[in-house]
Amino acid sequence: MKCKLVSLLLGVIAVAGHACAGEKPWIEVKSPHFRVLTDSGAGDGHKVAREFARLRAVFAARFPNFRLESGAPLTIFAARAEETAKTLSPALWKMKRAKPAGYFQHSWEKQFALVRMDTWSMGTERVVYHEYMHSILSLNSRWLPVWLNEGTAEFYAYTRFEENKTLIGAPTMRFRALRERAWIPVETLITVNQRSPYYHDEDKVDMFYAESWALVHYCVFGPNMEGGKKLDDFYQRLQSGTEQKQAFQEVFGSFKEMDKQLDEYVHKFVMQAGVIKVAPEISDKDYQVRTLTLAETQAELGGYHLWTHDLDNARLYVSEALKSDPQLGLAHEEQGFLDVYDGKDSKLSQGSTRP
Repeated sequence: MKCKLVSLLLGVIAVAGHACAGEKPWIEVKSPHFRVLTDSGAGDGHKVAREFARLRAVFAARFPNFRLESGAPLTIFAARAEETAKTLSPALWKMKRAKPAGYFQHSWEKQFALVRMDTWSMGTERVVYHEYMHSILSLNSRWLPVWLNEGTAEFYAYTRFEENKTLIGAPTMRFRALRERAWIPVETLITVNQRSPYYHDEDKVDMFYAESWALVHYCVFGPNMEGGKKLDDFYQRLQSGTEQKQAFQEVFGSFKEMDKQLDEYVHKFVMQAGVIKVAPEISDKDYQVRTLTLAETQAELGGYHLWTHDLDNARLYVSEALKSDPQLGLAHEEQGFLDVYDGKDSKLSQGSTRP
């Protein structure tokens, strides 16, 4: 999924020209670890920041030794409705495919997530939670096999937040495929890489994601899996350089036996989920809420277009930001990156780099 989303965003041809003169100031909501920008109300900004904070708390509890902060800060754009999302990514709406409810853009300098509040709790969060998990895994892993990377991301993408508890392990939307289609042998599954047909072919990829989710789910909740301790052991062996098939058999046993156990596990009448009561109590005082100036809004939107490689719209917004406030530092920063792209970097520092 990660590979698909990134290639989608980097491969599109930007379509500029939408008017930004009528843009209204957005609202900024900041929690201790997240920053949300929204053209909806402050309440929606609170909701998004709160759920990301709760998901981060799940990761902190499940992976106590993991690094959770990246050098590339994450900014979440919470679009009020499809119209705003279309303005942020116009080229995606020109493609003949389902319109995205949300996506995640990785970069070494900055990271952006886009969520739609009109579809929140209807699918938006799954895409960005999946990609957020990928970003955490990449911070803490020397190497991960594709099944473990995608299976873990899919496992946490379906995290559900209730008033006083958090549920992990809810079924993936692909769960039906597990009971209706032929399985990929586990020994084959764990060797799938980014070039494999199982990772790209339309008739195979759903089964690959579903079974990767199922294998991670089994390794967390299955009998004799010790609540995920064996999976953690497998992970550590991979990070220490042990060859994957060897590590798998040392920890989990034979592939033939795992095929049998996994099939029995998935065909049970009821699937297990985990309840975690680690959601942080976040009060209103933990959030900073303010309305951006028009220039700040234009500069933030310009930066979003810049780092998603939509240069025409980036130029448009940054230019308007500089007109609105010629002294705004963020607008000058983004203009500097645009100058690098345009070859106008003779006066810039030798250390300047491209987004």
